[in-house]
This record gives sequence, C-alpha cells and structure tokens, in this order.
Amino acid sequence: MKKILGVLAVLVVILLGLSACSSSGESDDTVIDVKGCFFLEPGDELKTAGIDDENLQNGEKYFFVVYDVINDSDKNIEISGFDDVVTVNFNGTNEYTQTSGFYDTPMLCEFLDYCGYQRSEEVEKMLGGCEPIRMIAPFIINEKDMKEDVTAEIDFSLSDELTAEKEITSEDIQTISLFDEVFKVEDDYEAYQVAQSVPRRAVLAKEYLDCAIMSAGEGNVAEVNLLMLQMKYIFSTEFPLGVSVGKYTASKKLPIFDINAVKAVHPDIADEVESLISDLNYFYDGVHNNNLTVNEMNDRYESVSNTTAAIKEFYHIS
Repeated sequence: MKKILGVLAVLVVILLGLSACSSSGESDDTVIDVKGCFFLEPGDELKTAGIDDENLQNGEKYFFVVYDVINDSDKNIEISGFDDVVTVNFNGTNEYTQTSGFYDTPMLCEFLDYCGYQRSEEVEKMLGGCEPIRMIAPFIINEKDMKEDVTAEIDFSLSDELTAEKEITSEDIQTISLFDEVFKVEDDYEAYQVAQSVPRRAVLAKEYLDCAIMSAGEGNVAEVNLLMLQMKYIFSTEFPLGVSVGKYTASKKLPIFDINAVKAVHPDIADEVESLISDLNYFYDGVHNNNLTVNEMNDRYESVSNTTAAIKEFYHIS
C-alpha cells in the first residue's frame, strides 16, 4: 500500500510539472503582463471623424490588448515579425489573429502610429535586461463575440522564450468609445493622453497655418481668421475639447491641453513644444494686430517647420 501511495505521489508531481510547462513559456526573467483589454464601440466623435469608412464588414469591431513584455534575463531575444504571434479566441469558438493595420483601415493605422505603444512586428530584438516594452495587439472581431458572459483566451508566441496563455472574462474587458481610452492602463491616463497627442496637435497646427497662408494669398480674410483661431486653439487651455492622438477627433471625453502634462511625461521635448506654441501665437497675434513683418514671419515659419519635424522625430512619427 505504501509503495502504491509513493508511486501516486511521484505521478502527481510529474503531472503538476507538465501542467506548469504547458500553460506558459514564461520564466521569472521573461514575462508577458496583460495590462488591459478593450472593445471599441465607436461614439459620435469617431463616427464624425470617419470611422464608418474603415473597410470593416457590418458587425466587425476593433478589440485591443495592451501588454508589457519583460526581459530581465541576460539573453537577447529575437521577436517574430508575423501577425499570428498574438491570437485571441472568444468563447472557444472564434479565433482571431492580430492585425497590422492596412491602408483600408486608416483610422486604426494612424492611431497605432501615434499611440506610443509598439506592435510585436516592430520589435525585431529585445535586448537582455532592457526596460519593459509596452505593446498593443489590435484585432478585428465579430461584435457578437462580446456576450454578457464572454470568455477569451489570448495566446502569445512572440519567441521560443516568450510564450504565454492568458484567460480573460467580461470583467477584464472595458468597452470604450474612443481609441485613446486604451491609455487607461497608464498610471495617469490624462497626462499620458495629452503628452502623446503633441505630435498630432503639431501636425494639425502647421496644416492650419499653411492653409491660412494660402487663404491670405487669395484674399480670403474670413477664412484666414477661422484657420488662425483653429491653429491657436490646438495648444490652448481655452479650447474645451481634447484632441485624439489618431486621425483628428475632438471630444469632451479627452483631456484639454496642459503643458505640465508634457513636462511630466516627456520632459525632453517640452522646450520644443513651448517654442512651437510661442511661434503659433506670434502668427495669431500678428494677424489680429496687423503687425506681421516679412522677415520675422519667414523666420517664425521656418521655426514652426523645424520644431514640428523635431517633435515628430522625438515621437518616432515618420
């Protein structure tokens, strides 16, 4: 009898060991940590911005998984560049592979380019002992998958060393109406959103300035005044709406601009942002006070162009 019990005890130990091995390829030094899962149910702001023009079938919606990848080992890890390294299966029925975003989903692509999170195919190698990398996996799913009692299994196969399976339920999934709400995984959602919106604001402000200059050449004073006002408000605390990091979307749900948020999150670019704001205010005040001079206007325009380029470079926007 004792012999049988001893054999059973060994068998249990072996089975437990096998179970642990099959559930995840993570070690103490390599970890995949899911920070949040989000189902996008577009609100009016996204609809106005053109979300319905995305090349999705009727009933398809976006689902996002935000996760951290940690490599505290000494080994450099090669990350696979294929989309199928991250998949999600809903309710044991429908399985989806993350999407890279294509030309026919422009709003998704622009958000992914500006959000500050990396996609697995962008990380060719993760150096040993480097800082954790925050990644995002976007999916196009059937909205019917999101049942009240939904369950899902997320499978990560980033490399031989970085594999994991994570099970989630409805309690783990947040429904959002704007792309930017995935930033709720951050310690300070509002500060991160404002700081990450800087390159989008800079690009928009310069576009408004360029259009104003063209309208001035055509003698359209009313158009110039409107464009100058839009340009000024992009970086103004007086503007009552926040600006999305993706394709231009303004919303009361997003935080208004605050230079202190930029200084807290991205202090290395704060001086350039303040310089850009100063140049934009010069054009706005000059138009309204009719005291622009050609030489200074040319210098300020060059400064706007250079600063906008520097901001895009800092945020790795091509």
